[in-house]
Amino acid sequence: REDRTVKDRERATRSVRWTTCALSGEPLRDPVVCDDLGNLYNKEALITHLLERRATPVPALAHIRKLKRDVFPVKLHFIAG
Repeated sequence: REDRTVKDRERATRSVRWTTCALSGEPLRDPVVCDDLGNLYNKEALITHLLERRATPVPALAHIRKLKRDVFPVKLHFIAG
């Protein structure tokens, strides 16, 4: 019973990671980009962050400095269900 709860929690975590922006927490929508760590971002949210990072730095995103060098575009296909 305990294993089932842990597995359900892990499944929910994976689902959130693959459907929401790691920066804004909003649902992913085109265009989407990915960093070298596998985090997915709405490109618009990441651009906004890069433009405003001096005012509100996010340590977890310190590895992303340039859009063209540090992230790459991805095409997601959402399946209902």
